[in-house]
Amino acid sequence: MRKFRIILSISAVFIAMLVIGAFLYEDISGHKSFQYEQFVDNKLFAKINVGRYVTEDKIIYKSNAKYFATLEYPEIIQKIFLKRKNVLFQKFIEDAKGEKGRKRFIMLVQKGKETDFLFLEHPRFMSINGFETGDKTLVFQPQNILSYMPIVDRYNFWKKGTQSFEVMIPLPEEILPLRDKIKMSYFQNEYVTIMGSRVEAESFIVSARSIPDMKLVVAKYTRRVLSLESTEANRKFVLVKSTEGVEKKLEYLTEKLTNRLMFKKTYEDIPEKTEENIFSEIIEMKEDEKEIEGTNIFFDSGSLILSGKLFMPSGEGPHPAVCIVNDDGPVTGGALKLADFLSHKLSESGFMVLTFDDPGQGKSQGSVVGLDDEKRIANINAAVKYLEGQPFVKKTRINLLGYKGGGYLAVKAAEISSNINTCVVLGMPTGSLEKDIAKESMEGNIRGMFEFYNIGPFDKTFMEMVKDKVAGHKKEVMATTDRFSFFKGVRLPLKEYREFLARKSYSAIVSFDRPVLIIIGRDDRDFDDKVIDSLTMLFQKNKHKGKVAVPRQIGEYIGTMKATEDSWQFVMNKDALRFVLSWLKEQNPDTEAEIEAGEAVQVEIREGAQEI
Repeated sequence: MRKFRIILSISAVFIAMLVIGAFLYEDISGHKSFQYEQFVDNKLFAKINVGRYVTEDKIIYKSNAKYFATLEYPEIIQKIFLKRKNVLFQKFIEDAKGEKGRKRFIMLVQKGKETDFLFLEHPRFMSINGFETGDKTLVFQPQNILSYMPIVDRYNFWKKGTQSFEVMIPLPEEILPLRDKIKMSYFQNEYVTIMGSRVEAESFIVSARSIPDMKLVVAKYTRRVLSLESTEANRKFVLVKSTEGVEKKLEYLTEKLTNRLMFKKTYEDIPEKTEENIFSEIIEMKEDEKEIEGTNIFFDSGSLILSGKLFMPSGEGPHPAVCIVNDDGPVTGGALKLADFLSHKLSESGFMVLTFDDPGQGKSQGSVVGLDDEKRIANINAAVKYLEGQPFVKKTRINLLGYKGGGYLAVKAAEISSNINTCVVLGMPTGSLEKDIAKESMEGNIRGMFEFYNIGPFDKTFMEMVKDKVAGHKKEVMATTDRFSFFKGVRLPLKEYREFLARKSYSAIVSFDRPVLIIIGRDDRDFDDKVIDSLTMLFQKNKHKGKVAVPRQIGEYIGTMKATEDSWQFVMNKDALRFVLSWLKEQNPDTEAEIEAGEAVQVEIREGAQEI
């Protein structure tokens, strides 16, 4: 009997060890990580970490992409959830983090043959319940290596050949995901050098009607994605590190333990507001602080303290001043680089320059929630009031410069302040369901959007469906009087978006009683010849002091990123810069502003639209 109990105990321990071992094997073998580098024009552009996690019933892909030279969001985190049994799509989440902390959010949730969709980039959003996609549709983004991995999971490598997959393509816009069918076609066996080793691989061509062809290289036996390349766009992703099994588990546990032992605060406390002096830290600027980098400042806006930077020109002063107003929504890499570039150039040219952070961004108090046009305009005027209180600023020589939606807000803010000398609007002001001077072609705008993202073409039936969905969503927003609503627990800014859509940007510009300059490139996604012609005619008819300049190519952020020998550099469009400096010198004749010599354009800005 005693021997029986011993045998039974040993058997129980052995079975328990087998069960534990099975769970450990499942846990360890189910965790893999891959590190990729993305190259654009043969220059390092981004680093992407991808994790693959297998649970009892799910396959989860998670990526963290950090971009060094982007004009959009510098960090994007994505997750894709798939059913383990049949690799069917369940959920997609994207968090794109802005330069100052706020973000863009995209979510897709599969429900049988229908999908729920949410796009949110304050104040814009689009939410759709239950649009038909089919139950085998995958999420796909042509320039996102993460979205190719579920396709590799679904591809039958025994059959090879050409296999098709239904996909939906979410764009970072308030537009429902696009539908298409992509083909993954076997190309050839080849050997590639990855991570210093020569690896046997299989290459495939991924193609669709709406995207450029992509070459996908997969390890022959492990099915790891080794590289992804688009020769048309001159972009390439390359695997630089792979961690799997026990190594991956130990790396994860070590990282987790290290984070707990070495926890650090990731923010700085904002100084407390006092009645005696809210600007106690920034009253005096020493000579060595008056450099191009600018001085951190704080100012009062209602019940909040907002953060900003002040760029001081050389000389005793007082100086004319420029306050730069960003576009609506989170600050992208391009918006930040544009503001920094202008701050440097304008301060070098004799202007005091102030940039500031909206509530909930940078070190500014408050939140993006409830940040409507009225509050944004009040914040701009608080920044102007701060400038008016500085002894080194000419009180009647304060100028506002706004990018896109920020241009409209600058004009509205200037209507309230008599000390605003002039406004400069860079780019077509955003918003408006229907342009108040020329009717907006929604189909034309959607086509322009597709061209911008290098997507398409799509047939007319599909275009009509997309146009109707977008129009229906905007009309629904305009019809409600609710301040906000919720979609799967996410708060949607109905009031703020309603005000955004109801803006009368061009009427505001035409009715503004002081000089205003508008610089709009023909490559602007929202460019409209009829609007330019109408504005020019109204300026001339009303003998308005407004001017319009129309360069041909100036880039999405009035400039572009260019690769140097060892890095990337933001270069503002030279023509646009000369227009800005020329205009501000004209409106502030007593400044010492200098304009760079150049052969590109005539610097005089004439009334009407000037072609370059």
